[in-house]
Amino acid sequence: DIIIGEETRRLAGDRIYARELDRLMVYGRVGGLAIYELLAVAEPETKPSSWVALYDSGLAAYRARDFEAATIYFQKLLDARPSDQPARIMLERCSQFIASPPGEDWEATNAMKAK
Repeated sequence: DIIIGEETRRLAGDRIYARELDRLMVYGRVGGLAIYELLAVAEPETKPSSWVALYDSGLAAYRARDFEAATIYFQKLLDARPSDQPARIMLERCSQFIASPPGEDWEATNAMKAK
């Protein structure tokens, strides 16, 4: 529920667990800006849950334009964690791209329509 930017993620290093959510278009920045969800403060007895790996795999497939594979990963995550809104958003994007594939110049960077 807490979103951080690239610089915060970099500065925190291995003191936190975070998952990359998306890349957002930012004026004046080529390739956009990665945003992350803060999951937990890293402690010896804590480690990221297995659902994070499903999201990471889905995100990688999405960026590789393999929307069918991404759909499988995001759906598996939602089966295990039904309240995961980022996975739900990505699943919807994949469905849209399967129905209407993006052009060759497509980049996996999202343009926000609202704050």
